[in-house]
Amino acid sequence: MMKKPKRTRGHFPPLTVSVPALLESGNDAEFRKLVDDLLLFATQIQDVRKSLSTAMGLTQPQYNILMILAHKAATEEMTVSEMATRMNVSPPFVVVETNKLEAIGLLHKRPSAVDRRRINLHLTNKAISLTTNIGPLQMNVNDRLFGSLSARDFRALGSIVGKLIASYGPALEEARAHSNLTSKRPHDSE
Repeated sequence: MMKKPKRTRGHFPPLTVSVPALLESGNDAEFRKLVDDLLLFATQIQDVRKSLSTAMGLTQPQYNILMILAHKAATEEMTVSEMATRMNVSPPFVVVETNKLEAIGLLHKRPSAVDRRRINLHLTNKAISLTTNIGPLQMNVNDRLFGSLSARDFRALGSIVGKLIASYGPALEEARAHSNLTSKRPHDSE
């Protein structure tokens, strides 16, 4: 089998990475496949979560809020702004979604005893029952989704995903700093 020639700068298509650890024989094909696979898995896991939220009669954001609260330690409090940070959304978005959950009897909002300006979120008994009832389905789904991983794979994946999440901010800043490159339509330069 013939080896494909290495691409260098100025050639088409250009390399999408330059870090040696991400290249194989000077080629970024494996990196591109990984990105494609990560995007596919992200879509697939969202589909699974949509099905779980639908089984609970909730939207995905509402499901996420309940699950985050359900898995907090019983003594821990969570504010609207902490929830927004955890979900990577704006506080007003969380306010809207938690108001909906409160309206259907799944959430209580209470002022913090420490700072009355802060609002703490608490599950109602109805929400606790709902999240308890969905538990066996979640377990079966997650066992099927992640059950092919060994304990070592699982720890490695957690570590790798943590590193990727930490890289997100600087990568997004870089992309946004150069977003003016895409504001020019390709035919404008012709």
